[in-house]
Amino acid sequence: MSETETRAHAALPDARPRVGFIGLGIMGRHMARNLMRAGFPLHVWNRTRAKAEALAAEGALIAGSPAELASQVDVVCTCVTGPDDLLAVVSGPEGVARGAGAGLLHVDLTTATAEAAQAAARALAEAGAAFVDAPVTGGETGARDATLTIMVGGAPDDVARARPVLAALGSRIVHMGPVGAGQTTKLVANMIGGVALLGACEGIAMGLRAGLDLDRMLEVFENSSARSASLSLVAERVRTGRFEPGFSVKNRYKDFVLALEAGLRLGVVLPGAAVATQLFAAAMARGFAERDQAALYHVIRALNGEEAEVPTR
Repeated sequence: MSETETRAHAALPDARPRVGFIGLGIMGRHMARNLMRAGFPLHVWNRTRAKAEALAAEGALIAGSPAELASQVDVVCTCVTGPDDLLAVVSGPEGVARGAGAGLLHVDLTTATAEAAQAAARALAEAGAAFVDAPVTGGETGARDATLTIMVGGAPDDVARARPVLAALGSRIVHMGPVGAGQTTKLVANMIGGVALLGACEGIAMGLRAGLDLDRMLEVFENSSARSASLSLVAERVRTGRFEPGFSVKNRYKDFVLALEAGLRLGVVLPGAAVATQLFAAAMARGFAERDQAALYHVIRALNGEEAEVPTR
C-alpha cells in the first residue's frame, strides 16, 4: 500500500483509533469487550493481571503499565474505583501522564469528583494530552449491553473526539459542560438513586411485615409514583434472595461520601443523603460491604428486630 493509500485508509470512517483500557472490574470488563466488538484495537492494563489475561484471550494486548499503555494508543479509557485511584493511574510513577504524547485523549469513566477530574486534566495537559470525564450509569447490565447513559465533561472538540468510543459503550451521551461537570452530574444522580433505594428498602420491609405479597406490591408500586429503578432492584433481590454485587454496598457508600463532600464545598444541605450515608455505613459495619447495595434491606430488617444474616450469594 502506497503512502497516499495508507493516509486514505486511515481517513475512512471505519478506521478505528487504538484504545487502551485501564480498570477491568465489574463494569470495566464489559466496556472493554464492547470496544473490541465495535472494532477498536484494544490494549489493556489492570492491577490484577488475571483480569487483563481474560481480555487478552479474546484479542486484547496487555501493557506492562499505564504509562506503557498510553504510549501505544490514541485514546486511554479508565474505569477505576474512585478519585484517588484515578489520580494514581494518571500521575503515579508509571502513570498515564508519563507515557502520554501530544494528541492523546484520556476518557475517564470512573465515578470520582470534579476536583479529581480537573487535576487529572492539568497533569495530562502538561504532556500535550486532552482529558474528558465521562462517568456512566446503568449498572452491570448497561455495561454488558452497551446501553449506559454517559455524562461528559470536557472541551467541545475533545468530547467530539470521544464520542465514537463512548458510542460503543452507551446509548445516551450527554455533554454536561467543562471538565468536572460529568462527575458532578454523576454524584447527584447517584445520590438521588441511593436515597430512592433506601426508601424502597423501608417500604418493602414495612409491606412484608404487614403481610402484603411482594409481587402484588410491586404491581401497584410500579404503576404509581413509587416507581423507580431502585424499587425494581430491591424487589428482585428480595424475591430471589441473591445479593451478588452488581453495585456493592461499599461503592454506594463511597459515592454518598463523595456527594456529601461536594455538598459541603458547595454549601448545600443534604439531609436525606446524610441519613442514607450513615445507614450504608451500618451495612458496612455489619459485614455487607461486598454484597449488592440492595443488601441495605437487611439492615432495615435488623433495625426492626428481625434476623439479618449476611447473604452468601
